[in-house]
Amino acid sequence: MSREREETGRYTETVTLDDVLGVFETVDGPVVTSGDVADALACSRETARRKLRTLDAQGRLASRKTAGRVVWWE
Repeated sequence: MSREREETGRYTETVTLDDVLGVFETVDGPVVTSGDVADALACSRETARRKLRTLDAQGRLASRKTAGRVVWWE
């Protein structure tokens, strides 16, 4: 399956930041991992990590590395 591209040649965004924030409402527990986001949105873990880092940089999420994993919360 090929991905669609914008006129500029960039791939179109299929997972939005709001989609990622919506995962927090569906996951049990106070924190989310990139794997939770990837599973919920049927995307790669790298896409999930990139979106989570963007939200963190915007001050919309916080994160902490624990036991070799990064956990995220609102």
